Amino acid sequence: MLSISLCLTLIYACKTDHSNVSNNHFELDHHQADLKWGYIDLSGKERIKAVYDDVRDFADGLAAVNSNPYWGYIDKTGKIVIDCIFKTAKSFIDGRAIVQNQEDEWMLINSLGEVLVNFVDSKPIQTTREHIILRSNSGIGLVSFEGDTIIDFSASSIIPTNGLGTYFIKDQNGWRLSRENQSAKTLEVDEIYSSSQSLHKFASKGYYGFISTSGEMSIAASYSFVSDFTNGKAFVCKQDQCFIIDQQGQPLHKLDVNTSFHSPGYVLTSSNSGLSLKDFDLNIVVGGDYDLIYRPSSGLVGLMKDDLWGFYGIDSSCYTGLKYPLVWEANNGYGRFIKMRQGIGFVDQNCNEILKARYYEVKDFHEGLARYQKLPF
Repeated sequence: MLSISLCLTLIYACKTDHSNVSNNHFELDHHQADLKWGYIDLSGKERIKAVYDDVRDFADGLAAVNSNPYWGYIDKTGKIVIDCIFKTAKSFIDGRAIVQNQEDEWMLINSLGEVLVNFVDSKPIQTTREHIILRSNSGIGLVSFEGDTIIDFSASSIIPTNGLGTYFIKDQNGWRLSRENQSAKTLEVDEIYSSSQSLHKFASKGYYGFISTSGEMSIAASYSFVSDFTNGKAFVCKQDQCFIIDQQGQPLHKLDVNTSFHSPGYVLTSSNSGLSLKDFDLNIVVGGDYDLIYRPSSGLVGLMKDDLWGFYGIDSSCYTGLKYPLVWEANNGYGRFIKMRQGIGFVDQNCNEILKARYYEVKDFHEGLARYQKLPF
């Protein structure tokens, strides 16, 4: 049986940034090439010239760009809409972005570059759709987009729930469920983990269970391993026996020793010939005898056998064949691949090479544009 730790190692390998590998497919010295960054569209046309030292993905129609040594923002026409005056510039979310000025002060700005909030003696660590979580010398706190303190800076951890304005908070007294600094419930747990689902994993006395966004212990801490819920199902293990359970904790499937957790919603099945992938209903997603299988994403799965990679389309049942020295996990409907001495290209969800391998470095598409580095020849 593949151990859980081995499976997690495989997942981390799938998420690894292989930039060192991609930068070597032309055997170029990155610093000698002195490559700049720009943006291309889905046709491969350069939409914004490669003139920047570093760039970020587009979000809310704007992208952070670096003109050494400072950051600013451009729109999709390439026009600079906020001057390059910041030491750090984060992506916009709902018309707001976190920046750090040249005096090392953190601020919240709008899309016009106007300062909405100055964060005095604190650093933003997470922005939600509702609030901003910050860290100061005294601890972690929560403020509104107007700069009002909602949870004072005495916490060691703040985890948003799906409940509007409701947070799991850990301080010197332990965990509690709180809404706008009002303690709703003390929680007898050792740890709570962030989740986008209605049930959060928690740990107690060395075991794991699930807690609801209202603070109810929905599934008792009796498992040695649990995954997040996906479509109402989770992978759990008690000692050497693993199951798929529902949100009431009832076993749906008892798994054999050759089946182990792969990623949210999926399990791996191992045999003498290799690996195959199934969903939590135990339907075969990818059959065969592969050495490594990426996490399914954007309708594509990356596969490897004998050091060659390819893509399988989950919905279209297409297959590129194993012909690439490297692929990445797909994102936003497209998967990146490398062809040696040609460059990086993209396949779509039908496994068609929509952009030929000709780029020295290119990242995933966001809002129709991808950041890329132009070849030096």
